[in-house]
Parts: sequence; C-alpha cells; structure tokens
Amino acid sequence: MSVIEITTFRLVDPSALDTFRAADHRVQVEVVHLQRGIVRRTTAHDVDGGWLVVTIWAAADDADRGRGAILAHPAGDEFLALIDPASVSTQRFETLPG
Repeated sequence: MSVIEITTFRLVDPSALDTFRAADHRVQVEVVHLQRGIVRRTTAHDVDGGWLVVTIWAAADDADRGRGAILAHPAGDEFLALIDPASVSTQRFETLPG
C-alpha cells in the first residue's frame, strides 16, 4: 500500500514567498526526488497564508527514510527554518489495496 503524507503549516514570515519557493524547490530537487519510493510531491498554498505539502510514497518505510533525509540535508534546514514549527501538522494515510 502507498502512503500519502499531508503536511500543513504557516511561514514564519509570510512575505518571504520567493525565499520559501526557492527552499521548497531545493528540497524537492536535491532531497525528496532522489529518495527511493517517492511517487509525487506537491506544494500548494491558500489565500490566507496556509501551506500544504502532499507527498506520495510507495511505502511507509520510504516515507520514514524520506523524512530523515530532509532533516539531514542542508536544504531541509533552510526549508524548515522558514516554517513556523507551532503551525505544523502532519498526517499519513495508507491507500486502499488493489
């Protein structure tokens, strides 16, 4: 079964959109898309300053390794420094078989 991981958050500085977009791109290209089991990752925002990252992994172990890779990479540090940690919420869902 695949795993869909949904993370919502707000930026520390909502006006730092260009900086955040660049950091998100680095995480996507330099870290996430190099991980085994990545299917897709998409980042989106709403009109009120909320952000969402949806990542689909082939399996839960892949998601765990992917999270560790982000935390261990300088691009991950840059990305996470722009996010208000008190606003972060992450949920994981398993897809239905078949």
